[in-house]
Amino acid sequence: MKKLLAGTAIALSGLLSACFLSETPFIAEGESTALPEGAVQFCSNAEECAEGALQEDGSYLLIPPPEEDDAPIPLRLAPLLENDLGQIWIVEIKMIEEDETMYSVGVARRAPEFDGDLPAYEVALPDCSEVTPEEAETYGVEKIDKGTCAMPALVPVTDYLSEAYAERLNDPQWWEDND
Repeated sequence: MKKLLAGTAIALSGLLSACFLSETPFIAEGESTALPEGAVQFCSNAEECAEGALQEDGSYLLIPPPEEDDAPIPLRLAPLLENDLGQIWIVEIKMIEEDETMYSVGVARRAPEFDGDLPAYEVALPDCSEVTPEEAETYGVEKIDKGTCAMPALVPVTDYLSEAYAERLNDPQWWEDND
């Protein structure tokens, strides 16, 4: 799975070391939301950003740098919650390898400190190794291996993130530590 994302400007492959995965999309069909600015860049930190090309359905294609031979990565976003840092978005990352499709989930916030030619959004992936046994039972999180968790389709990942992760998503240090 990591080779799917190798070389992308925001280094998602490195972020996917402790991720939440699903064989089904995290965001329902037709529920993807375009960001207010339209075309944006998605960043893991100030130096690692990639353009997000807005699509007609409100989704984005993460465009790798021209010197890389990677395919664009489809992203879909939906509002998750609002806190002291502003609107927080859920980010669905579609990964395709040969005949297998998997979805990973992240979160994004408006990050004006990373603005360049386009408005910037910082993307972070919640760390599934932080799931407590109580959270796993409550939300049906299944640890697949040391760094990967499966999220059931029956419990929306938004419930888990907005409840179990609310405090972290409101902490600037958490965002800084997850780049």
